Amino acid sequence: MKRALPFVLALLCTLASRWQAVAQQAPAKRWDYRFGSSEYDDCQQVVAMPNGDFVIVGHSRAPVGGDVTQPAAPSNPTSRDFWVVRTNANGTKLWDHRYGGLFDTFAVGAFATPDGGILLAGHVHGGIGRDVTQPIRTFSSATSDYWVVKIDANGTKLWDRCFGGSDNEYLRTAAPTRDGGLVLVGVTFSPVSGEVSQPSRGGVDGWVVRLDAAGTLLWDRRLGSNQDDRMYGVTETADGGVAVLGFAGAGVSGDVTAAPRSPNRADGWLVKLARNGTIQWNRRYGTPDGVSGGGMLVQTSNRGYALTMNTLTIGSTPAIGIDKTQPNIGGYDGWLVQTDSVGTPQWDRVYGGPDDDGLNRLLPMPNGGFLLGGTTGPNISGSLPGRGQADGWLVRTDAAGTLLWQRTVGGLSDDILVGLARCLDGGVAVALVSDSGVGGDRTQTSRGLADYWLVRLNAEVLSASRPAWAGTLALYPNPSAGPCQLALPARVGTATSAQVRVFDALGRRVWEGTLPLLSRPSTAALPLPALAAGVYGVHVGIADQSATLRLSAAP
Repeated sequence: MKRALPFVLALLCTLASRWQAVAQQAPAKRWDYRFGSSEYDDCQQVVAMPNGDFVIVGHSRAPVGGDVTQPAAPSNPTSRDFWVVRTNANGTKLWDHRYGGLFDTFAVGAFATPDGGILLAGHVHGGIGRDVTQPIRTFSSATSDYWVVKIDANGTKLWDRCFGGSDNEYLRTAAPTRDGGLVLVGVTFSPVSGEVSQPSRGGVDGWVVRLDAAGTLLWDRRLGSNQDDRMYGVTETADGGVAVLGFAGAGVSGDVTAAPRSPNRADGWLVKLARNGTIQWNRRYGTPDGVSGGGMLVQTSNRGYALTMNTLTIGSTPAIGIDKTQPNIGGYDGWLVQTDSVGTPQWDRVYGGPDDDGLNRLLPMPNGGFLLGGTTGPNISGSLPGRGQADGWLVRTDAAGTLLWQRTVGGLSDDILVGLARCLDGGVAVALVSDSGVGGDRTQTSRGLADYWLVRLNAEVLSASRPAWAGTLALYPNPSAGPCQLALPARVGTATSAQVRVFDALGRRVWEGTLPLLSRPSTAALPLPALAAGVYGVHVGIADQSATLRLSAAP
């Protein structure tokens, strides 16, 4: 298997570069599979692995049966465990595994590691027992800590770590770091105790924990005001720091130094932390009717930030004002805000239909646009009917937030979108919690109350042709774990330089620079940092055209 991986990566890198044109039509479904038991199986995220496999994570209290092959805790068979399913690139199940303690454990995410393993993140109740090898700070079935589990490619547990204080800590989200570690973000109710190193700001506070690849705590940071504050989104930044997105309802107090934007209503709250966890700046984003839920963010290629939140119209008039320049369409809608590098809004867009709609996933795409994911009611618009009571909802935009296409993914009952992953061929994997049986996009019967549902979409259909100069592009050596050479065309029209950006599989920028174009074809060095094993996109822009090459970093 170890010998096969470099071959697979090398084969992927022989694919020709693709003109990153505007996508004009929603991609078709390639396949779908459900995984579940007789109980409620609560999916949370999907990960596209470097070899093309998929890993789906969530939690379940099911006994053995259906797709669940391992028993629950004998001492507490109704408690929830992390439940992980791995499939191959065609959606065929390879294995499933559960990980848990003496009481409930709730998963929020999974992340591929450079060594081929997987980090699982969530929170755990109780103390030492089963897969939990570290005591939580207060032994009780009613109190919880952050919990991180490292497993290998076959699902074998390698280690676990608990982080918390003397009261409750609930993990809400996490993000991988370039060194193979994690940033954990959630809330804390604890005073200074355990790993919580800073006193309460008042009410519930956000709590950020940074780990290295071995699960060792590097630092923690409490974030809050004199009221309740909750954090829901996080990303590592290009300078090695961390950006965190949540919601603040208080005035200026504690760590909230930005003045309120929405009188008497919650604002979006973006906090930039340095590499060591020190607060560098914070910014609030408001609408006349406030914001809620769906707080996700990514750093964009200009070192700004793209933020998703949800907005609500209160009353009969769809409100515009404060930071929101477009009216709501109906009920709750998704709201996308693009900022500069210090959080100043550059533009915003509202997406939705006549029913309540929400966005909770944000995936940067290679051409600078975004794929947004969430859940919509029975109708997004008159021309795009829903398939059931609630459907997964995909919104594709260009780099300026202009809607390119949207589509639903659903069966005949409730289907809630919880995860997105970009595939090696440019397609997308969508993870949902599904109550549906056969019908709509779903082709398999239900296992029970709710199932994990994995839907694979094809790559987008692009509306423009490949640029003539794209055939000149080449990377060598390829595979490469670091610096390499890029073959460039001669000058194109009046353009004298090429803008080059290198992204990892999660859409994070690894390197960016401008390379000169000469009067004849030439080569230029890409001074890349040491790259973790995986597939990277090298995006080359010349004038108003661009193309992308695949670069492999082999172990």
